[in-house]
Amino acid sequence: MHSFHLLTLLTFAVSQAASYKLSFYRGEGCRGEMLGEIVAGPGVGCRKDNAGFAQSVIIESTGEVDDNFMFNFMTGADCNPDTAYAKSDGTIGKCLTATVDDKNFAAWQIWNVYE
Repeated sequence: MHSFHLLTLLTFAVSQAASYKLSFYRGEGCRGEMLGEIVAGPGVGCRKDNAGFAQSVIIESTGEVDDNFMFNFMTGADCNPDTAYAKSDGTIGKCLTATVDDKNFAAWQIWNVYE
């Protein structure tokens, strides 16, 4: 039992070593109700967290380990690269608008740009 908890903690620590902290907001300009925060990296795949609700997100890099990563909003729910429309490398923790043509994003994904 103890080894399971240790493995879980170790896996969590390693997965967080290369990641972004994402703070989703209902309003534009990263204002209004904060819908939640997620720490994620390229290994999380295509995600739909807060899709249809969030209008903006603050993307904060965890440091140099993120230099080769890029956060992307998609209009398609399957994360097809052709549907990417807004992106950030999170180097300055800027607010990224999640809407395009008055529609919210359908999915998001973090890419390793060197793969």
